[in-house]
Amino acid sequence: MARHLDRFDDVEAWLRDRLRGPLPGLPAQAVMAPRPRRGWKPPFVPDTARPAAAIVLLYPLDGHPALVLTVRTSTLPDHAGQVSLPGGRVDEGETVEDAAVREAFEEVGVEPAHVETLGRLTSLHIPVSGFILYPVVAITRSRPPLVASEAEVARVLEVPLAALADPARVRVDLRPRLEGDFLQAVPSFLIDGEHVWGATAMVLSEFLTLLGVPPLLPTGRAEYDRPLPCPACGGTVRLFTPNAARRFSAEGAADYEAAWQCTTCGTIEFIATPAVDDTTTDTADTT
Repeated sequence: MARHLDRFDDVEAWLRDRLRGPLPGLPAQAVMAPRPRRGWKPPFVPDTARPAAAIVLLYPLDGHPALVLTVRTSTLPDHAGQVSLPGGRVDEGETVEDAAVREAFEEVGVEPAHVETLGRLTSLHIPVSGFILYPVVAITRSRPPLVASEAEVARVLEVPLAALADPARVRVDLRPRLEGDFLQAVPSFLIDGEHVWGATAMVLSEFLTLLGVPPLLPTGRAEYDRPLPCPACGGTVRLFTPNAARRFSAEGAADYEAAWQCTTCGTIEFIATPAVDDTTTDTADTT
């Protein structure tokens, strides 16, 4: 891990400096985006998207920087059972920062008076739930007594920054979409037995990039939790990531960073790098 990220005070100083300048933005988020991510056409956001806030809350854990994640309960209407940053919808009359701090209190009991917000990361449209998420970076100078909300949080994860930045924790799984008509290559961080993926992983990808330690996807054959059926014939498919995928296609292979192949019928499908049109130079927004 980079030396400047080992101490909480150093991370705080680094973030205060970097959040004043241009953010890594959509390309950094796209590194950990599912492939393909249907409905995500950055930077376009539909007018119907509802504002939500999430908090990337850092604090010292045994003298080293850490952040808090939650495993959402199975009864929540959106993203049930998934790993998430504390967060939720922005109420009328609230700022994004107010909402992020409130959600940290409601979900894990962090007292608002102890939280200092430093700035925002790049907003992220979440097509499946119809939100536009505004991630807020914040600190508390001592380890908070984390108390999970029974209604919203099944488990609290305290994640050392060193663990999050460990390349060995990044993996790619092949998963079927709920619609059942296509497969996704899904990057994730494996933290304390939990897969951190989707919008949360994308936010953390930009956060790590801002800190100078961007996540790197594994090369070679990816791992996955269980065999999956081929949409064409029902046979078993295997997932390949960058170097392995490119051996299937000599022409235009650079356009693809993953592929899956059916071991029965031989069907091959290439999974392209998520396309982003990042023409902006967003900086932390505290309005």
